[in-house]
Amino acid sequence: MNKYYLVTKIVINDNNTVLFLPTEKLYSMNEVLEYSQDFFNNGKIYQTSECGSNESYIKCVDEDFRMIHLMEKTMIST
Repeated sequence: MNKYYLVTKIVINDNNTVLFLPTEKLYSMNEVLEYSQDFFNNGKIYQTSECGSNESYIKCVDEDFRMIHLMEKTMIST
């Protein structure tokens, strides 16, 4: 069973407008971590989710105006 990840960058600008950047598809958690480190300029990050959910948020300890929405999906082979 192969997994992939849908990642969406979310930015809150100075006018408190929430901007959703285009969703990207990544194929490993290592790619997600590299993508996140790049987005947060190598800041300290953490991931938060509800128990049993396939959705989570990746946030930076030092920032409140940017985050990444992450959805884990399973590829179905036919």
